[in-house]
Amino acid sequence: MDSRSHELTSYRAFFIFFAISAVLHGIWLGTFGLIDQKLWADQAFYVQTGDSRQYDPKLAYIPPGGPTIEGTIAIHALGFPYETAGMVFQVAFDSLIIAGIATIAGALFPGSLWGWILAFTLPFNRLIEASTPPSLSVSLLAVFIFVLSIRIVRDRRGLSKNAWLLWGSASGLAISLRPEDGVLICAAFGIGILAASGWRKAWKRSLLGAASALAAFWATDPFMWKIPLKHISDVIHKVELFHGPAQSLSIQASPFNVMVISCLALISIALAIIQTVSCPKTESFVPRSLLISALSMTAVLFIIVLTSKYQPPRYLLPAVFIWESLLPAYLVYYLARIKPLDLRSAGYIAAFIAFAFQAAAFYAIF
Repeated sequence: MDSRSHELTSYRAFFIFFAISAVLHGIWLGTFGLIDQKLWADQAFYVQTGDSRQYDPKLAYIPPGGPTIEGTIAIHALGFPYETAGMVFQVAFDSLIIAGIATIAGALFPGSLWGWILAFTLPFNRLIEASTPPSLSVSLLAVFIFVLSIRIVRDRRGLSKNAWLLWGSASGLAISLRPEDGVLICAAFGIGILAASGWRKAWKRSLLGAASALAAFWATDPFMWKIPLKHISDVIHKVELFHGPAQSLSIQASPFNVMVISCLALISIALAIIQTVSCPKTESFVPRSLLISALSMTAVLFIIVLTSKYQPPRYLLPAVFIWESLLPAYLVYYLARIKPLDLRSAGYIAAFIAFAFQAAAFYAIF
């Protein structure tokens, strides 16, 4: 297949995955909604009208949730009420991210149905119900940045300008949504890419990625237009506040809740470690440097959240979404080694298992 045919196939796959995700995600969000959905709709109103409540830390000022606010304002301009506009934007934005994830996943592991499995499971993941609009979008962006990082490393040149621009833009959006998560995600996988591709060869392209991340962050966070220095200071202060002795808002995640949330991720981590230890380096479809980055990011995120005085389960979701998205690929990898199964048959079995896992975990939650 020539490069033009491959490009057309990728575009076609992207639009198919977007349509699937938009329908499934729209049904899910329309049925269950999201935590603080009205709070973020109100925040969009405050920002658009210049209301001083946009800076109230007890409302939705921190995290900034820039794309959520700007997208809600843009859809509201079409005549929708703010809360409806927020829901429409959430479905569209998340579906674009999921379509990107599924398209890249399908190209990384062709014939495995990995992309199709993600297109059907991510839009109604059981953990969406525990998310706020920014935490859901940043969790999906974490998966997108991860699979795109694999794509960049797997490209032997590792110097694709467009890929780095896309990587940086996604990182900037993640930082604009939830700065602490976005910085951790892009730092972990940026270092992983450089370690795998070679610092000397890739550092110039990494600067391009960093510049596009900064531009996307600045462009999509409305508070960076108004009070940039104070806004950055407020974000840092809010992060410190969750670990400080004066924290008055205390939410403790029970061991049971943590286990239910991360059970599928733990299975995926175990399979990843087994594959890394038992298989030659060339057989691993996840470069080891990125696997180490994902493990490190997961450990840091869990330590930060679980030692905080404020431990809502949604703060763990960026790491959990990454590992749950990898689980079908690892299932296909191991099942395909069982004769007489071929890759496609293994993909169908992995799809059934992935749906069964989600259903069982959903039942455990509700």
